[in-house]
Amino acid sequence: MTSPRRAAVRLFAVALLAGVPGATAHPLGNFTINHYARVEVDAERLRVRYVIDLAEIPTFQEIRRADADGDGSLSAAERDAYLEPVVAATIQGIDLGVDGIRVALAPGTKTLTVVPGAGGLPTLRVVADLAAAVPGGGSSPRRHVRFVDANDRDRIGWRELVVVPGAGIAIFDSSAFGSGSRTS
Repeated sequence: MTSPRRAAVRLFAVALLAGVPGATAHPLGNFTINHYARVEVDAERLRVRYVIDLAEIPTFQEIRRADADGDGSLSAAERDAYLEPVVAATIQGIDLGVDGIRVALAPGTKTLTVVPGAGGLPTLRVVADLAAAVPGGGSSPRRHVRFVDANDRDRIGWRELVVVPGAGIAIFDSSAFGSGSRTS
């Protein structure tokens, strides 16, 4: 390659790299929908803290859907009206079972917050606390818990699953990351 051509290629590479922003809250890009589930297991209850983090582009789409009066902002009533079906659909997308028996998650506290994102655009964050009773009241010393999240499988985004044992509970043979000193 000739010297002027090399210089042009280097200049192009520097210009390209100069236009690349640093790491943002959405490392996979502005189109992602990220999911986090923290499953707390004890002898009688399963608790799930489920977080959906929408990057800028899906946030734009969802705010347009949720903004019933079209004023460009979400009122408390619009947030609540948006959250109800979103949390219900999220619960439907979770397969939670104990010893082969599917258990029903019930919604608890749920919030929708608008968080600043890249380029001054907003992002949405849905947080839902869910719970289910363990069948049989924890009568067996060993239980098999299954958690499968099928939500937004067709969308790019990271998925994180953390399992936390309750008092007197040991978690073993898990395919998910376990946290807390009682895991093994």
